[in-house]
Amino acid sequence: MSDDQLRSKLARVEELVHEAEKFPDERLRSQVQELVQNLLDFHGIGLARMVDQVRQLGDAGSGLLRSWTRDELTSSLLLLYGLHPVDLETRVREALDGLNSELHAQGVEVQLAGIDDGVVRLRTAAGPLGIAATVGTILSGKTGYNGTAAPGTYVKYQGLSILDLGLQVTFGGLAVGGHMIYGHTVGQWSNLEPAGGREAFAPLIGASYTMGSNIIGFHFFDYQSAGNWTRLVGPYVGRSMSEEGLAIGDTFTVAPGAYLMLSYLYGTRHQTGVDLLSGTVSSATNFVKTNNNTRAQGIWAGTMFRW
Repeated sequence: MSDDQLRSKLARVEELVHEAEKFPDERLRSQVQELVQNLLDFHGIGLARMVDQVRQLGDAGSGLLRSWTRDELTSSLLLLYGLHPVDLETRVREALDGLNSELHAQGVEVQLAGIDDGVVRLRTAAGPLGIAATVGTILSGKTGYNGTAAPGTYVKYQGLSILDLGLQVTFGGLAVGGHMIYGHTVGQWSNLEPAGGREAFAPLIGASYTMGSNIIGFHFFDYQSAGNWTRLVGPYVGRSMSEEGLAIGDTFTVAPGAYLMLSYLYGTRHQTGVDLLSGTVSSATNFVKTNNNTRAQGIWAGTMFRW
């Protein structure tokens, strides 16, 4: 089977899983999810045992593992189950070495700025133009409920599946950039998304300009997520929580290592059927109409010293 045929089959599997997550029959949907998770666990345990046995072969086993990492399919399987023998930083550096060999002729070089919690930060420059980028993802297995409550009386949650992207372009004293989080989460990689809820989408854009010892800048964000929505309160609570904010600030360098800073913050939050101050959520017997919309603003001033 060719690599293209394998990719097509993998894409079809993903389509079928997403379709199964939308089954109206909750019991059937739960059984399909449990089946998929058990198959993944079974294959993961088997693959882990294979890797352990290969490693026990010494140099011959190490050579076989390296050959697996060079094959797209087997390398992807090792990554999926957390069994890849090459750490993330080494994989990124090897990929950059291959990329830079092609870019050097054009006077461009991409450098690894750092890796934090699986988020890769890259930096590049082409003449007076500078580019910095980050990319990261967090994935987890399916979540399940192991209690004794009857179906339909408890909240089910999606496993974490998050894409994190960032990009900044600089030219002279001007810097323009953005950052985006998208996927199954509520909050920044912190809370699980309830089953059937909307995916989180959080773009942020901003810019700054340096004039001598002064830096002025702003950023704006718009975060859409499931918020307080679950299937249990679905008829009474808005399916989406909207959070928007704007920040404007100025940093003035008084002396090397000494700074004065001033910023203004403004934000709004909205979700129908939820009191966003007390946390009270609507139910069949109590529809909450108060504090569905909140606003906040503030001015902050301070100093910072570096040495």
